[in-house]
Amino acid sequence: MESDFLRYDEKDFSGVALCDWNVLSYHRPISSATIIDNYSKELDIAIPEMIFGENFLLIKHATSGFTINLNAYDALKLVEKGPHSADKIQVNHSKTWKESNFAKNPSITNVVKPFDWTFSCEYFGTLSEHLTFKPTTKKIDYEKLKTLEPLLYFDQNTLFEDDLGDNGISSLSYKIKLPKSNTENQNLSVLNDSNYVRQLMDDTPDFVISEIIEY
Repeated sequence: MESDFLRYDEKDFSGVALCDWNVLSYHRPISSATIIDNYSKELDIAIPEMIFGENFLLIKHATSGFTINLNAYDALKLVEKGPHSADKIQVNHSKTWKESNFAKNPSITNVVKPFDWTFSCEYFGTLSEHLTFKPTTKKIDYEKLKTLEPLLYFDQNTLFEDDLGDNGISSLSYKIKLPKSNTENQNLSVLNDSNYVRQLMDDTPDFVISEIIEY
């Protein structure tokens, strides 16, 4: 199977092609003001201070057309909006700040367009639209993915990051590892840590989402 392996190392992306599989990771500069404004209008929320809208991970199976990708825009679609969404997570001085501002501006009665200001989102990737899901008894071999072995490919990338008004940090990133054993079969075993970390300055626990995927 080694003859079916091809590696990409270009200016703004890297990746591998293995049998019918392609894994590509795009690294591009921070988004322009125009893109950020468009995102804000379309998503109807304030956008993280640093957003890499053209950074993404793409995994594609050529024969079936199956694709999954990780990108900032689709992740931010899942940020909660609406009444009380901005109040779920608060720092210690939040109450004092609100009381002070409402005292200065008594005409303010509610928050305009509230949203989860920590950008929390349970995002696990965007799948091909044409996929049909069926029940299966097949399980992911987690032990196989934990095995230490040489890697065909490794990469990590940031999709967005925000310092939450100097109250901590919120960051969405991914890390992908492609074990060398993939050259031995037609399946693609990937360790894909899609990490969302939210850390506030007032001893609030970190919030991390990770997933391991086998295709």
